[in-house]
Amino acid sequence: MKRFLRSTPGKTLLFILCALSIIAVAGSALAAAFFYDYGLYFQTEQYSADKYIEREMQSRAGYFLHLALNGDNSDINENFCWRLTDNDTKKETLSSSAEKYADAFTRSYEFTEDQNRYFDEGKAKYTLEISLKEDLPVRDDISLGVKAIRICYRARYAVLYIAPAAGLLAILLFVALMSVSGRRPEDDELHMGPLNRVPFDIMLLPNLVYLILGVELFGSGMNYGGLIVLGVFTFIEIVVFLGTCMSAAARLKEGTLFYNTVFWRCVKLIYKIFCFIGSMISRFARALWGFLRELPLVWKTLLLLLGVGLAEMFALYVGVYSYPNLAALWFFSRLIVFPAILYVAVLMRRLQKSGELLAKGDLGYRTDTKGMFLDFKKHGENLNGIAGAISAAVDERMKSERMKTELITNVSHDIKTPLTSIINYSELISKENTENEKIIEYSKVLSRQSDKLKRLIDDLVEASKAQSGSLEIIKAPCDAATFVTQAAGEYQERLDAADLSLVVRTPDEKLTVMADGRRMMRIFDNLMNNIEKYALEGTRVYLTLERVGKFALFSFKNTSRDPLDMTEEELMERFTRGDESRHTDGNGLGLSIAKSIAELMGGSLRIEIDGDLFKALLSFPVV
Repeated sequence: MKRFLRSTPGKTLLFILCALSIIAVAGSALAAAFFYDYGLYFQTEQYSADKYIEREMQSRAGYFLHLALNGDNSDINENFCWRLTDNDTKKETLSSSAEKYADAFTRSYEFTEDQNRYFDEGKAKYTLEISLKEDLPVRDDISLGVKAIRICYRARYAVLYIAPAAGLLAILLFVALMSVSGRRPEDDELHMGPLNRVPFDIMLLPNLVYLILGVELFGSGMNYGGLIVLGVFTFIEIVVFLGTCMSAAARLKEGTLFYNTVFWRCVKLIYKIFCFIGSMISRFARALWGFLRELPLVWKTLLLLLGVGLAEMFALYVGVYSYPNLAALWFFSRLIVFPAILYVAVLMRRLQKSGELLAKGDLGYRTDTKGMFLDFKKHGENLNGIAGAISAAVDERMKSERMKTELITNVSHDIKTPLTSIINYSELISKENTENEKIIEYSKVLSRQSDKLKRLIDDLVEASKAQSGSLEIIKAPCDAATFVTQAAGEYQERLDAADLSLVVRTPDEKLTVMADGRRMMRIFDNLMNNIEKYALEGTRVYLTLERVGKFALFSFKNTSRDPLDMTEEELMERFTRGDESRHTDGNGLGLSIAKSIAELMGGSLRIEIDGDLFKALLSFPVV
């Protein structure tokens, strides 16, 4: 069955049956509408026939009036007779058979003097009475219409059953016809005929033409001959419509229904034209944009101001002839200029904020260049590039510092092994019983210099760790006064031996700071060692603790023995010593180590020099 329906005879059979079903549906629907209009479903047979005859009388009233006024009273070819009365003169004009059929079926129609229908009683010029000849002697459309009405009255209910049955059959046949469209019995592939290559909207034109003509003909009214012609054209249109639907089904299966149209080809052509125009405009805009980008910002600003000025001059020349127009122009120009100025101000503020954060060392911040243009965007990208370059440089430096620390640590570890042996053997030599004074002296020098070298190595390792931040810090709440008291107790005798008077001052209140006790004492050791080495003999040394706002401030003050002809920053650098002659022990790492450890614990250390007065200020937040 499937192969047969896909064959040419099968498709032809489906096509014919579907067309006949659609015609049956259309005919049944029109017949039902006709029956309803003439009252066949709700009135008697005679009422329906009378309604038909009355409509025919109304359509012929003007024609009969024309005959009467022209003196033609012939009615031999009509089943109607008539009588015309002049309401002013009471003159009557009758058709040839009016007296015989005067009482058969009469309707009156009134007309004005210019032969227009008139309905207000007492104001009409003519009264026309039309009667029907009962025996209908003439075989014309009236007699045929009456007979048709009587036949339709008997078949009025049949169309109500025919219409839905024919409609269901038409739907089934239409679906089957659409499913086999484009198919052949030998395979399941699509086979598009030459008709399917015609643009689909061209195939729709006959259907649209028929639709327009059909609506126009129905609206203008038709006789029986016109209805027959319309019926023939309707049958042709049904055939054309089914063929169009079959082509549409095949195109849908192939996916070319929309693309194989003149409309789509026009759209593609217009799209290509617009793309070409857009490409030319884009090239010109890119060239102009590249030219403007190369201009300095000052020249860009001058060009912009010149363009705005020329636009305002043109607007003044074209449309400003009164104060209201001038005010409107001022308002709209400011409506454009003010937001532009505010937008530029926002961009400048964004760039200013980026510069401020970059100056403060926030290298992770990036300027948001979204919405920026021209030099503003370029400047924002430059700021981001600077931040990225600085961040990369800092990372590289930190990496270098870590490598230095690891190098120093590894080298120091390698040096400590033979140094330990030197120290141990120097001690063993010093303990030997010998009468040679030079051997004893040499062993003391060897032991002293070995210890000095060991301290240098330890300080160097600790300075490197502190500088790179890899020094282990374990902070805990500590009483600040305890550090002062402990340092004073440890260095009292040593300062006395150096002829220095220690003055200690602590507050009555308890000040607690977060610090690593062991690292804190290293800071105190470094600062007190500096005082012991470089303070002027016979002077006082001040070690004080006081609260300054939210900070605990440790002060170390002494008078320098040697002139301090260098800045505070130079003293804080590594390997810098207070005496350039280097006649004292030390390696210049004490202050640098103390500062780094203080910063790792959240504190700060700074140096102040006033003449020969040396002051070290160590501060920590009070908790």
